[in-house]
Amino acid sequence: MTRLQRYRHSPRQPLHAMRDQCAVRACTYFVLQVPIKYLQALPHKSAPCYITIMDKIRIVLADDHPMLRTATSRILQQYPDFEVVGEAADGQQALELSERLHPDVLIVDIRMPVIDGIEVVRLLKGRSPGTKALVLSAYDEKEYVLATLKAGASGYLLKTVDLNELAQSIRTVHLGETVLHPAITAKIASLWEPPQPAVPPLERLSPRERDILNLAASGADNTAIASQLDLSVRTVEGHLGRIYAKLGVSSRAEAVGSLARAVQASNGNSN
Repeated sequence: MTRLQRYRHSPRQPLHAMRDQCAVRACTYFVLQVPIKYLQALPHKSAPCYITIMDKIRIVLADDHPMLRTATSRILQQYPDFEVVGEAADGQQALELSERLHPDVLIVDIRMPVIDGIEVVRLLKGRSPGTKALVLSAYDEKEYVLATLKAGASGYLLKTVDLNELAQSIRTVHLGETVLHPAITAKIASLWEPPQPAVPPLERLSPRERDILNLAASGADNTAIASQLDLSVRTVEGHLGRIYAKLGVSSRAEAVGSLARAVQASNGNSN
């Protein structure tokens, strides 16, 4: 909820006095839309000053580790646009506080006593529909992330997140957008990668590897292959190892057999 009000600054009313007056009238936090240094440079005559006054974001914090919960709460309270209105040590308390206080944002851990965080997020929609759920967890498994997002979470952050990033994420979630920790984003993105078409094993070989395999199939040993291709024996051995890995075999005979079967299949298709 944001309101835009117009105030006039006069020489007899210092900027800080006008600022305090605005804060008292709104009983809430305010944001100057231009840097204060520019306001202080205004000439001493009646000049319009626009100040945006917005309500604080009310937060309930749920985590079963008391020290971490208390420390996080104290840090968030230092931000002038946040107000931590409740703390919960388990999932049941988190739901009860949310139902009673209707906070803007519920920050909840995944692993919680009594009711786990995923179930808390799912039940929150019925208990406090206007509350956004932001998960703050130490776990980055895909199963947890997908389950919480499916349950209705607006964001998923890891506890390694920077404090300023946490603060910005709270603001973003409050505005109705979704936030994900960068590491979580990478994991989720991998789930939607289109499947790669199957490539025949022989087509996975590089031109050099195909030359070596053809020579091996003709009966040449590693020394002869090295001499013919102007390579060292060690280089040939390295290529053969990669050929075995790409074909899914473990010996020279199996690799040559794969080549023979591929040639036979190709001749059959051409006929």
